[in-house]
Amino acid sequence: MKQKINDEYKNYKEYINYYFPKFELNDRISDEKIKEEFEKVVVLSKIYHYLSDDEKIKSYTSIIEYNVNNILYFMPMNEKLSINTSIRNSAEYILKLIFYFQNTSENFLRTRYRTLKDDSNSLRIYNTHKDKIDNMFDIYARRSNVIHLKNVENDSLKFIL
Repeated sequence: MKQKINDEYKNYKEYINYYFPKFELNDRISDEKIKEEFEKVVVLSKIYHYLSDDEKIKSYTSIIEYNVNNILYFMPMNEKLSINTSIRNSAEYILKLIFYFQNTSENFLRTRYRTLKDDSNSLRIYNTHKDKIDNMFDIYARRSNVIHLKNVENDSLKFIL
């Protein structure tokens, strides 16, 4: 698997260098760090891809896989809104998948974030994995604030516009 990931990274770097020759992260972040993040994304993508073989959870995992892969697509474009959206969507559907695992007779695909957050204490695994689950809610909330410009100073907003 490691060799496949290395080959995929080589192809990704060739893609970036060809289509995005002025990719600014190449100058600011070491190749090792980019490769490390690439590996994390690819491994997560592969995990969700293989989990998608199970029809019962495919509707959750395929959305997560799609969003995780989008991070690699949007990164060289420096498309921060799309990156934040992909990360937020991934966190949201991971939470929905966690709720689904607790109650497989219910469909959580349309359940809103606020409902999930309010019901988080009802998860049987919440007490033993509180920090991890709260972290997923935090990732969603922080990325949502960025997407909706909630933490932007008025002067910054004028600059953006």
